Amino acid sequence: MAPQEELALKVSEGLKNLTTLLSSIDERMVAQHRATELVAERLQALPRVLEGLVEAEKQNIETLRDLRGSMERQGEAALAATEKLGALPTLVDGIGARIEKQTEASASVKTSVEAVGQSVRGLVDGAQRTQNSLITEFRRGQDDQRQRLEDLVERQRKTIMVVAIIGAFVVIGLVIVLARLPK
Repeated sequence: MAPQEELALKVSEGLKNLTTLLSSIDERMVAQHRATELVAERLQALPRVLEGLVEAEKQNIETLRDLRGSMERQGEAALAATEKLGALPTLVDGIGARIEKQTEASASVKTSVEAVGQSVRGLVDGAQRTQNSLITEFRRGQDDQRQRLEDLVERQRKTIMVVAIIGAFVVIGLVIVLARLPK
């Protein structure tokens, strides 16, 4: 086989290998882009779920506030009834004592409801902080991913430019070699 033919075959084989490598890089970038989009879609649903949770907790707090108000009114009514019963004979004093116990029990329940309300408020605040933190991390992750993709595209662009320049030098070298060979 003549040196020109052997050189042309090697150059052709090298260009085919380079084309295969670039195609593989393109396929991997497309697959990575699809995976990134899938993750982004799933992460975008997360804030809506967390917002629903926070909304439910806010409604629970409102219900507990209403219950607390009702308990306060019940306690006030019990205290008023206790005062009226104080004017009744001794027989009714026993009933007054029972009402006072109920008032104390109501006050205890009120305290418990307030404690639960505080706990729920703490949970809602924690959920809101967590949600804000997750949203911030999600946005930071999106920015990082976008930057990585831009860096990858830039590297590929530079690689293609280098390959094109090398290819141009190879073609120019082949033309010079073929021009110098005796005909």
